[in-house]
Amino acid sequence: MGKENEVLVISERGTDILPAIKKQIITYYHAYFPPQIWEGKDPEEWYEKDMKDPVRFVLLYDEAVISHAVVTTREIVHGDDLYQVAGLGGVLTREDCRGKGYGRKVVGKAMKYMRDQKRYDFGCLFCLPINVRFYERCGWEVLHNDNILVGPNIDESHPHDDSEVMMIYLISPKAKKNKQSLTNSTLFVGPSW
Repeated sequence: MGKENEVLVISERGTDILPAIKKQIITYYHAYFPPQIWEGKDPEEWYEKDMKDPVRFVLLYDEAVISHAVVTTREIVHGDDLYQVAGLGGVLTREDCRGKGYGRKVVGKAMKYMRDQKRYDFGCLFCLPINVRFYERCGWEVLHNDNILVGPNIDESHPHDDSEVMMIYLISPKAKKNKQSLTNSTLFVGPSW
């Protein structure tokens, strides 16, 4: 198939992602994510949606994107505590390359980045139920959907769509200490990822 490269870490703050890589990622987004995600949006618009400090993790073979994930940053207030949250999204592996550990490699690199930054309290992602086992094997834990509120603010919030599962990855001592509260009580996460 070609020569495997290491996972590229691409910070988009102040730089442009290589156009050929960006085009491939957008094409894969459109092909692999459910149509309801698009809501009539252009794939390029969705690629750049409401992300704060996006950092992309891309696995290439030669110049072809094989697997991808993106980490973004969000603050969440829960109880009396402010949490720095690393949102994991856009995880995909090219269909003909699945089952070979590429997705796990990209997610693993993203999780290492979350830990190494020393600023995140926990990671958060939303996935389809069929993908839960994959993320559990990577170290993520399921949160029950009836505990999760989304929306522009707490007064206009509503329960998250139960077609997706929210998962967390506890990082900081504060998050680990407050695991019971984070996993068993209502958690407002702001606009959905």
